[in-house]
Amino acid sequence: MLSIELQDDKWKLVGDLNKDSSHLLWQKRKELFASSQNEITMDVSMIARTDSAGIATLIALIKESSVQNTKLKIIGATPQFHDIARVGSVEQFIHFE
Repeated sequence: MLSIELQDDKWKLVGDLNKDSSHLLWQKRKELFASSQNEITMDVSMIARTDSAGIATLIALIKESSVQNTKLKIIGATPQFHDIARVGSVEQFIHFE
């Protein structure tokens, strides 16, 4: 299960971001981009598990953010996020902060 909530000007993701839940984040993208003019901060520190589908969804959101002229800042990435991005050779697309 994945929870996505706006708290203190940050979108907080809680739970699992994987093949079973990543569609929930993708469906929320219009609300994400409507919430900010220039920058969106997404806190992934409370993600318990992720997989390649979760990482792919983040990459798709990053691509969408460039179309929307909005910076997507991802904070709180766990070592698991970094490992999956490294194994998938997509680290250059995701700039974890």
